[in-house]
Amino acid sequence: MCSGAVGLLVLMSCFGGRLRGAEAPSPGMSRVMSSEDAPKVSQVDPLPDLDALLSGPRDRARVVNFWASWCGPCREELSMFSTFAKEHPEVELVLVSVDDEADRVAVERLLAPVGLRSFQLGGDPAAVLARSVTNWPGVIPVTLVFDRDGVEVGRLVGSAERGSLEAVLRSMTQPGR
Repeated sequence: MCSGAVGLLVLMSCFGGRLRGAEAPSPGMSRVMSSEDAPKVSQVDPLPDLDALLSGPRDRARVVNFWASWCGPCREELSMFSTFAKEHPEVELVLVSVDDEADRVAVERLLAPVGLRSFQLGGDPAAVLARSVTNWPGVIPVTLVFDRDGVEVGRLVGSAERGSLEAVLRSMTQPGR
């Protein structure tokens, strides 16, 4: 088994997307910022508790995207997530960067133009993800969709396409959900 930064790079290679079918602190939740907000507000907050972010009931559906500044597909989907957040205020969008703390400037540089914020997963991201995310696929980007009860109802492994993400959210409103 690989560990540390080398393991992270090996385990988290980026590739094309496929659909497989307790409130966290609100300061790091993604929201669209106005241009006046961008210089005054940090766009990256440390993530104190990934387990709390991924579990428990909440007042709305939650979409959690794991990404990195060095991942091409991750960078490409940021604008889609920005548009998605604006058009779906009924869904809580949470971005979680797996970048090292030393890459914080790169992360903020990518987030500023799209008006999003992100948590930053500290420590050994590969180990934290393997421990906290059931059936972690070992790659990024990964987008998890949770219903209001905190149950994972969808997973996009690789680049998230808006149509696929919206299909998962629509499935939550069908009878029996």
